Amino acid sequence: IAEIPVDQPLDDRLAEAAEALGAHLERMGALMGALHASGRLRRRDPEQPHDERKTWKGGRRESMNAMRGAITDLFEPEKDRLRLPPEQLASLFLTLLFGGRRIFADEHSTTTRQVVDVFLHGAVEAQ
Repeated sequence: IAEIPVDQPLDDRLAEAAEALGAHLERMGALMGALHASGRLRRRDPEQPHDERKTWKGGRRESMNAMRGAITDLFEPEKDRLRLPPEQLASLFLTLLFGGRRIFADEHSTTTRQVVDVFLHGAVEAQ
């Protein structure tokens, strides 16, 4: 995401970021599926010291913060035109992407471009 050029239009930047995040989620899902099928994926031991369990959650939180920061950077060049701060828009954008990632695969399925378009321009046409 950090390699996406900020000199291209915002909708192109966000579509590219959404595609990169979607590909990442698919790879992680495949990895988790393979680990589960191999028997390597195990639940955490409840006897494991509390400090060690925090490390995993801390790493996940750190990763999410880095992702949000990278998306925030994509909004920065337009910050004077935005209705909300770039940080808040980044959080909303990630929530939209992660919350509805291709749940329905039918004739009503949305494309990444459509998600970005509705996110940036709304659901109602201007009159």
